[in-house]
Amino acid sequence: MEAAPNHSSRDPSKKIQAVEVGVFLLLILPSMLLSAALAKPENLTFSLVAGSLLLSDIPLLCLVLYFIWRNGESFTSIGLTLRNGWREAGLGVVLFLPLMVGIGVMEKILRAAGLSVPEAPPPYLVPSESSFQIALALVLLVVVAVSEEIMFRGYLIRRFTALFRKPVAGLALSSAIFAIGHGYERSGGLVGVCILGFIFGAVYLWRRSLVAPMVMHFIQNFIGIILVPFGGLS
Repeated sequence: MEAAPNHSSRDPSKKIQAVEVGVFLLLILPSMLLSAALAKPENLTFSLVAGSLLLSDIPLLCLVLYFIWRNGESFTSIGLTLRNGWREAGLGVVLFLPLMVGIGVMEKILRAAGLSVPEAPPPYLVPSESSFQIALALVLLVVVAVSEEIMFRGYLIRRFTALFRKPVAGLALSSAIFAIGHGYERSGGLVGVCILGFIFGAVYLWRRSLVAPMVMHFIQNFIGIILVPFGGLS
């Protein structure tokens, strides 16, 4: 595995990075752990959930970008760059094709192992056919793909790699934390999300850019939340 992308000579000290990660995790872990308790919600609607996610992801994204800016690091140091953007986006589309096949195989393996894998996303994560909710869903999918890749791949992998001196440790820890926020996916789903996070992170480390992982993340969510429910796919 290659070293974390584009470390600069102005990297913050390990103490500063440890404090940053601690603050970041204290902000996100309570709500992520709460998601496990919402595995069987009764009064949630898509508009409510989408609005809540936007109001939580956007401030967290701003916080991460502030950390990077305050430390004098460049945004390209976390892979946030449009250099060769179209090529990276196209690569994300191409890489998703074998990933989609792998997801199907992985779900069969998890079920065979006795783990519970949801057949469809929870109703509160599926928009109605109204134009407003479809538009809201598209905005949400873009924000989630961009913000989560910046936070869990660009930021956490870089920070954990600096703290533990091993990119694989950074990749594994960020993937595990990413999975925690998907408690509604049940046991098999959590394992699957962790594996997806690991794959997105590996692509990020390989390409030194977040564009391809963002595209892969968006397509994965688009298929599950919009294409499958409205296209009748299974």
